[in-house]
Amino acid sequence: MTTGEKMKDADTIFRELKPAALDELAGDAHARRRDGDLARAMHAPAARRRRARRPVLLVAGVAAAACAAAGTVVLANGGEPASRPPAAGREAVDARTFLLASATAAAKAPAATGRYWYNRQRTSGEVGGYRTVVVGKGPDARKVKKKISYRASIETPGEMWLARDQGKGRKISGPEKLVFPTAGDEAGWRKDGSPRLVSGSNEKRIWEGPSRPSIGNDEVSFKELAALPTDAGRLQAVLRDRYARDLKDSENPFTGTFTVYLWETARDLLAGPITPGTKSALFKVLAGQPGIRMAGRTTDRLGRPGMAVTVKEAPDGGANATESRLVISAKTADLLEFGVWESGYGAGVTTYEKMGWVGALGARL
Repeated sequence: MTTGEKMKDADTIFRELKPAALDELAGDAHARRRDGDLARAMHAPAARRRRARRPVLLVAGVAAAACAAAGTVVLANGGEPASRPPAAGREAVDARTFLLASATAAAKAPAATGRYWYNRQRTSGEVGGYRTVVVGKGPDARKVKKKISYRASIETPGEMWLARDQGKGRKISGPEKLVFPTAGDEAGWRKDGSPRLVSGSNEKRIWEGPSRPSIGNDEVSFKELAALPTDAGRLQAVLRDRYARDLKDSENPFTGTFTVYLWETARDLLAGPITPGTKSALFKVLAGQPGIRMAGRTTDRLGRPGMAVTVKEAPDGGANATESRLVISAKTADLLEFGVWESGYGAGVTTYEKMGWVGALGARL
């Protein structure tokens, strides 16, 4: 279970951190109190805000792949960073405070159900570093790496209907679209000969058949998702058990820490049909963990306001630092966006446009 595999959300939606040392009664009271603290801090004049003490960044095993969302861009080791994570405003609110406030907001959401879980999203993989070009003709032809001096992203829309009880679902992906951040970047691409940077067809691809959500390496039923604990301690115990099993998986063993496993699993669960109680418990588990920092206010690629929480790692001592980022609505605790940035490899971002229950295959929110 790699980050690159999980960024391909048109095919998989569902796929971590120190045991939560939160006393449940104290934690619930703290969450309610911090909810008000968060609201006041976010609306307080900048001059009155105190600089937050940043937690120690976690060095763990988050594995990122260049433009994995699109799965099409050819990049080479040592390429220039294609982008940085979008800048977010500094806040006096720390990650724990925000996540506990999110737990309170999530618990207030009305419970709902339906025949299909619907998810509409847009993945974006940024072009950067180098592209492969063919030099020469016939037997003398050879492939070489050509440095790209302009910026572009490959955007792919996708929709998914997951049916209960392994009924027939549907997945739609594409068409891919090349997007440039500035007119100058597009001019640079045209000067480069307007190379085809998307690998697949420009057509919409549709798949229908039975499908199930998953947690880690295991597929699960909707009934199992609905039965996930609403108590933070018990939910963490369930996820630790799954982590222990995935470590021993003979075909696809997970090689990262529990921290990474929980972070990635949280991202997938937040995009899926879990109950408000489980969602609230998940935020509480995350709130008790080290290695998560608050990046502050930001907007997703649709312009929606949210708060960004991040985890960083440097697997080789810093040469290829990776940051993964969750953008969460401060009002509703809904997941808006997930992104991975890795030095020398560009960016992969999934923006969740709509998700929720619908009553019929093909119905949209």
